This record gives sequence, C-alpha cells and structure tokens, in this order.
Amino acid sequence: MSRTLWAAVGLSALAAGVTLWLLARTDLADGPDVANVLALPVGMLGLGVSVWALRPRPRYDDPAVLHAAATRLLGAVTSAEARTLARLLGDVGDPRPADLTFLQPRFRPWRVDGGVESGSLAAIAAYYRSLDRGRLVVIGEPGSGKTVAALRLLLDLAAEAPGRFRVPVRLTLVTYDAEQITRATLNAWVATWLTRTYSVKAEAAARLVADGWILPVLDGLDEMPARRAEQVVRVLNEPTGSTNAPVVLTCRTADYSAALQDATVIELEPLTVDQIAAWLAHRFPGTVESRWAPVIATMRKHPSGRLAKALASPLWLYLAVTVYADAASAPRELISLKPDQLQRHLTAGLVGALLAHSPLPRGARGDEAAVTRWLRTVATGDVIDVTALWSVLGLRRSVVGWGVGCALGLLTVSPIIWFITVVVQPSESGPATGLAVFSAVLFAIVSVVAGIAPPAAPGQWSLRYLLRTGPLAIGATTVAAGAVIATGAGQKTGQLLAAMPALALSAMVAASSSSREVCARPSDPLRWARARAMARVLASVVAVGSLFTAAGSDPDFIPAVEILIVVVAAMTFGLPLGFAFALTRSPIARYPVVVAIGRWGNRLPLRTARFLDWAHEVGLLRMAGTAAEFRHERLRAHFRGT
Repeated sequence: MSRTLWAAVGLSALAAGVTLWLLARTDLADGPDVANVLALPVGMLGLGVSVWALRPRPRYDDPAVLHAAATRLLGAVTSAEARTLARLLGDVGDPRPADLTFLQPRFRPWRVDGGVESGSLAAIAAYYRSLDRGRLVVIGEPGSGKTVAALRLLLDLAAEAPGRFRVPVRLTLVTYDAEQITRATLNAWVATWLTRTYSVKAEAAARLVADGWILPVLDGLDEMPARRAEQVVRVLNEPTGSTNAPVVLTCRTADYSAALQDATVIELEPLTVDQIAAWLAHRFPGTVESRWAPVIATMRKHPSGRLAKALASPLWLYLAVTVYADAASAPRELISLKPDQLQRHLTAGLVGALLAHSPLPRGARGDEAAVTRWLRTVATGDVIDVTALWSVLGLRRSVVGWGVGCALGLLTVSPIIWFITVVVQPSESGPATGLAVFSAVLFAIVSVVAGIAPPAAPGQWSLRYLLRTGPLAIGATTVAAGAVIATGAGQKTGQLLAAMPALALSAMVAASSSSREVCARPSDPLRWARARAMARVLASVVAVGSLFTAAGSDPDFIPAVEILIVVVAAMTFGLPLGFAFALTRSPIARYPVVVAIGRWGNRLPLRTARFLDWAHEVGLLRMAGTAAEFRHERLRAHFRGT
C-alpha cells in the first residue's frame, strides 16, 4: 500500500475520532446538530487535502530536478537488475557470471564506434566507455549469455555513474507493440516503460528520455518479427543531433542482418574449460573438488568433446549447476551421457531440482507433473501478463470481457435491488420504479463498458487518467444524485456545499492508490489494481455518505436512526457506483474468471499469481516491464513441447 494511501487512511481515522469526540459533547436529541458534527470534521479534512493537492509541483525543465529524478531511477534500476542477475545465475550474495570473452567480428560491413578487437565480461564497462558514441551491439549464439552480458554492463555503468550521467535501462523489445515504429513511438515506449516499471512520473519520464538521461539497453532484437526488427534498427540509425544517440542492443548472431551504423559489434565466445572451472569454484566453494572434479577433468582431457561443448554455453551451464545444486548429487552422471541425451537430461531434471530447493507457495501446491503442465500453459505466450492471462489460455479478450461484464452488472445492481425489495415500501411505487430503471441502466452501462473496453493498463495518475477511469465521474454522479435527493426532500441545494470537501477527500483517496513502487515481480500489477479498486469503492461510499449527511436531517428521527440511514444509503448507492467505476476496466474482475477457466484440465494453479512469482524467484522467468517472460527461448520451447 502506498504512503499516500496510508496517509488517507490516517486522515479518515482522525476524522472518525474527532467526530466521536464531538458527538460525546453534543445533545444527541438534536438532529441538525448531529448532522453538523458529522459533516464538519470530514469537510475540514477534505478541504485540507484539497489544499495539499494544489501544492507546487516540481518543474522537470529544471536540471537539478531532472538530476534528482535520474538519481532515484538509477537506484531503482540497480536494485531491480541486481536481483534479476542473481536469479538468472541461481546465486545469492555476490553473484558473478563466468568471465566471458568477446571479439569484434572480422567481417564488418558497417562503420564501427571504436574499441579494441577483444575484451572480457569483467571489463565490459571500461570497454563501453572507450567507444566514441556509446553504440554497442552484443551478438552471440542461443544461450551464449547476451542478457547476462547486458546486465553486467548495466550494473557496472550504474556503479560508476558520474555527475551528469545516463541511466542504463534494460528494455525487452518483444513488448514493443507500437503499430508504427518511429523515433517518437520508440521514445514514448521507453518513457512508458519507466512509468510502469519504475513508477517514474509520466512528465519526468518523458523529459528524461527527451533530454538524453536514458541509455536504452534493448534486449532481444531477434525475438521480434524480422520486418519489425529492421524497422527498429532503421529508427536507431536516424541521426538525432551531431552524433547518433547511444544505445546497447542484443541479438542472436544469425538474426543480426540489419546493421546498426556507427556501432561496435562484439560477439560472445563460448566458455573455455578454465572459465567453467573458475566459475564452478566461485559457485560451489569447498565442494567443487569433490563433486565437480570428474567433470572438469573430462573437459580438460577432451576440450572439444560433447561435455565441454555443452557446458561452454552459459545457459546449459546454469541448468547443470541448478540440477546438481544439492551437495548429495553427483554431476559425474553427465560424463556418460550422449550429446542428445545431455540436454534432455538437464531440462527434464530442472523442475524437480527447483522444487526440491524452493517449494511452491501456499495455494499453488502441486507435484512435478502439475508444475510442468502449468509451465506448458504459460509457455504458450511470448510474454506472461498476470492481468491478461486469457492470452495463454487461447481465449479471446472480448469473450472474457462480456462474461465478466454481465457478472459485474449483476454485482453492481444487487444492493439497489435489495433496497427496492426490503427498504422501499410496496406503496411507494414511484421511488421503486425509478430505482428499477436506474438499476437497468447501470447494469447495461457496466456490461457494455466491461465487454468492449480494454482493461486499464497499470500507470500513474493524471488528469486525463482520472477523467477516463472514474473518480471524477464518481464525484459528478454523486453530486447530481445529491441534488435530486435534496430537492425532493425540500432541502436547500446550498446545503450540498458542505459535502464538497468530502467529495474532494474521496477523490484524493481514490487517486492515492497510484503505484509508487518498482515492478519487481509478476504479481505486482495485480496487487496495484487491487489497491486501486479498493480505494475507488471506498471513495464512492464516502462520497455518497457525505451527500446524505449534508442533505440535512429529519427532526422526527432520533440520531441513531439518522446515522443508520446514512450508513445504509452510503452502502446501497455507494457500493454500486464504486463497483461500476472500479471494476469495469480493472483486471481484478477478469483475473479470477480466467483462473477458474484455467483450472479446468489443471492448466493453471488456483493461485496463478503466486505461482508466477515462484517461477520468477527461482529464475525460470524474468521481468519484461510489468510482464514476465521465460529466461530463454529454449526453455520456453522445452516446456511447450512437454
């Protein structure tokens, strides 16, 4: 829960305390006095929150403000990517990848950006700083460690950032879904990535990108369709000033056809036996001699043999150390396996080894076969978005939307229907008919909006976002309803002014659920959506309750009855409005429906979000913005074929 939401909860608790204190000193037989007591604390607190909302905002055209924003972003990126590297290596503490070497290709039909002919991963940051323009392409065979190399470069550059620096940010190109690939859409995508992944304010993110504070580390050019990959390279080749903008790009060697001009290309070399032995000694201190000595000896005896060639790939080396991480395991089994058996053996034993060291979370229990089946379902998508799981089940979003819309429509109007059947007297046909018509209209609106509107994307709040997604609409609707209630009851509409600060407070409560955290795990977008939905429902109930309180009191009612009436009215009319504006475009409503469908055939676990978090923690998945993807295409292909 964000700090702003905690502040809103604290203000509400303070208002409740002040109200109870004043009620204890008020004649409870006097209805108007009770109404004034109920309205005063909420009104004053709402006014204070409204004034706080009008405080001066930082100017992002100020270099000092941009420097502060870039420094915060640098810290968030460093922390998040350090955890990513640790998961990819399956290590904790001070995870160090094997010291890969790289060479510049001899045949280079493109202009280079400087740099010596060869280097190693341990000094890749110094190699990058030696380039003239900061344009680097990392290529290699599948599983050669391109992403790990990009992460090592990013972390080393971040650790040595000078006063005026560029923040290296790794972005996964497979998530770049703009129809037209231009410099403007590319910059907008980078800014949106900063907003959604690292909770940078939208204005600050756009300014950081435009003013050159960001070094894009574009990972996975080969994962895009060939035509779109060529368009990305063409955009990166467009001049942006006196020199081309710095960028780091990763791609498979076979798929690097459209050359990035004025860029140095380095190709990752397979690991040597000495590099493998040194990394095993770092990964398993004290036990490498007893358990891995036969494997290392075999590779030294046959440096071009099948075992040495297999473990020369960082991907298969990771699988080997994961499968044989247990001190009681015997890696010597690898020596007798044939080349085709070796890879099948490692991939087949991966899930069992992960379950042995990292049990599944509560609510997602299952054996090795069940976990493999769930991963097979997840592997059907290029990326795994917990707010859009229908894609991995082969469902159409519109079908899910219409089904959820009808269910939400019934949930929304159920409090009003209860009010008509229980509270409204049979003789009061006019109010009952009006409420029935209102229920029908509300049901239709909720069903249609949920059926045809795309789910709301996680992002920061802005005036446009508020207008599009609800809290201001809640205020407008409740004001109109309050005016009708006050006029029909013979009250002066001017009394509604007492409810305006409370309406402002309710809008602030709804807006306070905006995320201000780094997206560190697959379930975070769902958690943020849940907080937003709860805040909007609370805002609607508070707004409706304040309107009924401000509309005045009836001298014939005792105060306890008046308070009960306000509570019943707030729940009866506030909940439907809250559900209508909070859930129609929220993934919270779609997630349980899709998971329930996925439970058929045991294609997904009951707690799918927790399961995805587990797969991320053990290194099977890596974050791609607010979504996740398999750490390598070969692993994804393996699970798709199981």
